[in-house]
Amino acid sequence: MVDLIKDLVALGGTIILRHEFGTTELRGNDFIVRDTGSWLTLYHGTCENPEQRSHLHLRKDSYKFAEIVENPGFTPFVAFWKSENREEAVGEKKKPTFAIYFPSFYSWNNGDKTPLTENQETFKKWCESNDSTWKFS
Repeated sequence: MVDLIKDLVALGGTIILRHEFGTTELRGNDFIVRDTGSWLTLYHGTCENPEQRSHLHLRKDSYKFAEIVENPGFTPFVAFWKSENREEAVGEKKKPTFAIYFPSFYSWNNGDKTPLTENQETFKKWCESNDSTWKFS
């Protein structure tokens, strides 16, 4: 799981953590992952100290399964689940509690949905050399 998260974070997409009361989004292409035993910390690499700016502490043993989710017209993401039955999904659309989105497939400047072909190609190449589901012990 650690290697997958590091690989996804390096792409510069969006990191999402949800629960039934709200959603946190971390954006930027400067996040790094620090492995400290039972925890992962995702924070801005431009910080002298991870506690200095916005960051995320994630328990490594929280998730046992991950999968790429693709919906037409939207940017794909990797959903992390406690188990393959996805019981912890939250919200009306049953979204994962933790997800990492690939770099956006679309630019929304001026309200237009302009395809970003470079990001779509990055995703395609990434999929060619990676699995689409993962099981963690």
